[in-house]
Amino acid sequence: MDLKHIVVAEKIIENKKYEMLWIMNILRQHENMSESLKATWIKKAKRIKEKSDDLERERKKVIEQVQQVKNPKHSQVLMMKYVDRLMNHEIAEILCISTPKVKNLLTVALKEYERMYQDVK
Repeated sequence: MDLKHIVVAEKIIENKKYEMLWIMNILRQHENMSESLKATWIKKAKRIKEKSDDLERERKKVIEQVQQVKNPKHSQVLMMKYVDRLMNHEIAEILCISTPKVKNLLTVALKEYERMYQDVK
């Protein structure tokens, strides 16, 4: 998973879990539903769970990779941006640096990350 897509994965996981809850509510509310229809809904819920679990594993893998970036400042800024979902100006406030400096730091950190994991997919 590309580092920039970690936030998207989190949103998808969140949506998939909501979708699973919706399916479970349908099954509870319609007890007289045919067995074949129930089986269809259950199969759909299982696929959603599998996809959600896959995304969660990928997300954890990316976080571990970010934590292994050699420069601690780069690792920190990548975590703040892509895991904690902070905006550049928020990162600047926390680190007591300018927003352009954050942008530059992120660019360099992303290059380091991509160099480390360009062959890992």
